[in-house]
Amino acid sequence: MDGKIVKQFTKFIYPFKYHKPDTTCRIFEEIQSSKGNPIRIWDCFGIDGQDLHEEIANLYSFHETRERIADCFQLGIHNKCREAIGLPPKATDNITFTMRGRKDTVNISIPNVRVYLFESEVGFIEVECEYQTQNIEDYIDCNYFISEIKSEKNTFTMQRRISATEKFVSTFTMEDLIKNVLYYVGDDIRFFDNVGKEFNEKKPIIYSYLLLDKKPTNLEQIIYYARKNYKASYKPPASDFIIEGNPQVYQTFDNSYWGTSQYGTTNISFLVGDRQTDEFFHNNFVYKLNNSYFHLFLSVLHQKYATRLLTTKMSHLDKVVKDYEIMQQQACQAREYQAQSASLKFRAFFNVPSNIEHVNRYYDLVTHTFEIEKIYQSFNEDLNSIISLSDTYTAKSNEYQREKKELERKKIGVYVLLFGTIISAVTMLSSVWTVIEKIAGEPVRVGSPLMIIIFSALLLLITVAAANVFIRIHEIKEASYQLEEQKRTGELGKDCIRKKRRKYIRIKDKEHLQKESE
Repeated sequence: MDGKIVKQFTKFIYPFKYHKPDTTCRIFEEIQSSKGNPIRIWDCFGIDGQDLHEEIANLYSFHETRERIADCFQLGIHNKCREAIGLPPKATDNITFTMRGRKDTVNISIPNVRVYLFESEVGFIEVECEYQTQNIEDYIDCNYFISEIKSEKNTFTMQRRISATEKFVSTFTMEDLIKNVLYYVGDDIRFFDNVGKEFNEKKPIIYSYLLLDKKPTNLEQIIYYARKNYKASYKPPASDFIIEGNPQVYQTFDNSYWGTSQYGTTNISFLVGDRQTDEFFHNNFVYKLNNSYFHLFLSVLHQKYATRLLTTKMSHLDKVVKDYEIMQQQACQAREYQAQSASLKFRAFFNVPSNIEHVNRYYDLVTHTFEIEKIYQSFNEDLNSIISLSDTYTAKSNEYQREKKELERKKIGVYVLLFGTIISAVTMLSSVWTVIEKIAGEPVRVGSPLMIIIFSALLLLITVAAANVFIRIHEIKEASYQLEEQKRTGELGKDCIRKKRRKYIRIKDKEHLQKESE
C-alpha cells in the first residue's frame, strides 16, 4: 500500500454492563505519591461538543447538567496512576507490540485510558493507541492484532526502571490491561456477546484516524481494511473496495473520507500541499475527531448497547407462562421496561445533533451502519407483544376470578335453598298438624292415615328439593373443574389471542396485496 502515515491514533472501545450503585466501585480510589500526597487514579473529565447543539453537547459535560447521562473518567497523568494499571510512567513512553505470525514488531504508546459509566448501566472502556510507524500495513495489522485478545502471542513489552542503574522487562496483554481497569469499575461486570465465555473472546469496536502524506492510489483498499478492522492479508472480492454509492462510506471533503462498519468507524484523510488545509488536518481536525465526532460515535454505541441491555432484561420474561399471577407480575415488569425505553429515547436519542451539515451526515452514517433504528424498533415491538399478551391473560385472569366468585355465590345459594326448603317443610308440617287438631278437637296420632299422607307429601317435596340441589351442586363443581382446568392448561385467553392473530394476518395480507398492486 503506497503512501506514508503522517498522523494516526486508534481508540479501542469495550462495551460492558454494570450495576449501580456498586459498592465494589473503586473509581474514586486514591494512592499516595512519593511525597505522601493523595492522588486520584482516575480524573473526571468531559467531552467537548462545540459543534453540537447545547443539549447534546451537555450529554458528557464535565459539569453537572440535567442533560448529562454519563460520568467520564480518564487515567491520571501521574506516573503512579499509570503504573497502577500496568502502563509505563509516561504517556509518550514506547511499548513494543509483538503480533502473532509476524517477526517484526511495532513501537506504540498508550497515551489515554478512559472509562464511561452511563445512567443506563452501560459502560465503555477506551484504550487509545498511537503507532510509531509510517507504514500503512503496520497500522492495519496493529489494529487487527490488538483487537485479537484471544491470542496470548499478541503482547506488549516495556522496560521498567527499578533504580538509576537497574531495569527489568515487563510483558502484558490487552486482556491484562482491561482487567486492571475493571478492578476500579467494580466486581459485577458483564460484557455484551460474551455470555459463558472468557473475556479473551471479546473483540473491541474501533474508532481511528489516519492522515497520509498524499492521496494513495489504493485509497479504496485502505478505507476498507480500516473500517472493517481486517488484517492486510485478507483478500476480499474487488467489489467490496468500491466507494461510490457505498452506504458505509461518506466523503466529507475532497481529501477526507469516513468509513464505517459494525466493527468500528475510521477517518482517512491525506495532505494536499495547501498550508492552511494541511494545518487543519494536523491539528484542528484532530481536536474535533477527539471531541464532537467521537461524542456522536459514543452516543450511537450507547444507543445500541442500552437498547440491547433492555432487550436482554426483557428476554427473561416468559412468553408461554400459564400462571396468571406470574403473568400479572410480568405485565408490571414489562411496563417498567417500557418506561425505561421511553426514558432512554428521550434522554439519549436524537436526530439532528448539529447545525453543520456534514456533522449531521456523519451521524446519520454511523446510526445507519449500526442499525440503531432497527434495534430499537425491534425491541419495542417485542415488548409491546409481551404487554399485549400479558394484558390478555390478566383480563382473563380477572374474568376467572369473577366466575369463580360467582360459582361460590351460587353454591352458597343452593345450600341456602336446601336448608330453607327443609325449614319451610317442618314449619308447614307443624302448622298443618295444629290446624288438624283444632278441627278434630283432639290430638292427632302420628300414624293416622291423614298424617301419613301429609308426611309423604312433605317428604316428596324435600326429596325433590334435595335432588335439585345436588344436581345444581354437581353442575357448579363441574363448572369449577372446567374453569380450573382452563386456568391450568392456559386455555383462557386463547380465543382473544386467536382473534388478534387473525386480525394481524388480515392486515399483513392487505399490505401484501397493496404492494403487489403497486
